[in-house]
Amino acid sequence: MKKILFLLPSNSFGGAENVTYIVRNQFRNDTELDVQVCSLVKDLSRPCTADEAPIAHSLDKRQTWAAIPRLIALVAKCKYESLIAVDEPTLVIALFVKLLLPLSSITVAYILHNTLSVRLKRCSYLRRLGWSLVLPLALKYTRSIVCVSKGAANDLATMLPALADKITTIYNPVFLPPINICPESRNFLNNLPPSFPLIVSVGRIVEQKNHIEALRILRSVASVFPASRLLIIGSGSLKHYLMQQASSMGLEENITISDPLPKPQVLSLIRLSDVFLHTALWEGLPTVLIEALAYQVPVVVGDCPSGPSELVSLFESGHLYSLGFPESAASKICSLVQGRSSVSSTLPQIPIELDYRTICNLYRNFFLSL
Repeated sequence: MKKILFLLPSNSFGGAENVTYIVRNQFRNDTELDVQVCSLVKDLSRPCTADEAPIAHSLDKRQTWAAIPRLIALVAKCKYESLIAVDEPTLVIALFVKLLLPLSSITVAYILHNTLSVRLKRCSYLRRLGWSLVLPLALKYTRSIVCVSKGAANDLATMLPALADKITTIYNPVFLPPINICPESRNFLNNLPPSFPLIVSVGRIVEQKNHIEALRILRSVASVFPASRLLIIGSGSLKHYLMQQASSMGLEENITISDPLPKPQVLSLIRLSDVFLHTALWEGLPTVLIEALAYQVPVVVGDCPSGPSELVSLFESGHLYSLGFPESAASKICSLVQGRSSVSSTLPQIPIELDYRTICNLYRNFFLSL
């Protein structure tokens, strides 16, 4: 049986982690593959629950690099044959483990969850310089690279043409059973002032997710619908700044920011929304956008590099707008909410290309090839 270990930077919960758990769960009873997950750092800000993340190993270190000795011991003890990194620091750590276990035949793979060139451009100069030197070398010694969208794959191949033969595209799997609206979500909305339209956005409150543009969109929508409300589900370093900006725009009564919620409640709130809004500056293949499109919620999404445009094409629904033009997004939202009177479909509609069974079959072949 081939033994594979996913390396997560921490036990926090986000898009890349969610994808990792879905993939891992599909191979629990596989007779040829033993796929496990290891988190390196203990993150108390948003730890995963047992239901969200069946992690086999948690090293619970405070700093990523401090986890290396315990990770080496774990890999040697459990005889893992392949390590799969989900971001750049865990890729470097995986290669360190391979280097420090010279008698083993460990292979290292990398899953790229973002549009790398755009993300690096947003880094500080020193950080960008460091990764521009380290990453090509690290990827040279990586067996395989999986990109979660064709756009992300093309971006990486353009950055590093020598790696083109190593790159393959596997979309993020999404497992969405039919669900009813959970009572907690209705109670949540009942505690808010009456609102129309209800615009929901889900994601960490960080630079990448570009929530400041969502505020500008809300300002334009509120000029037409004064009772409009933007509900942001997420936490992050820019939460306080975002609330300050909302206050300066006179939108403090039109915005609600909720800490991360359990998945059934998030999906229910998305289904109860009038519009789902996604304003990220860059993405790989945003899972939450797949979920909103699958439940046939009206979607307005910024046309950032890779990901969103592919999903709009696959689902043949959703509305793209050019980032930096909030009035265009607001106009689309106002036209979409006219006459919308019912919640979205209970039965999610997933294109075959994104069906978790299709994706997990691709991952199975990928694992066996390592």
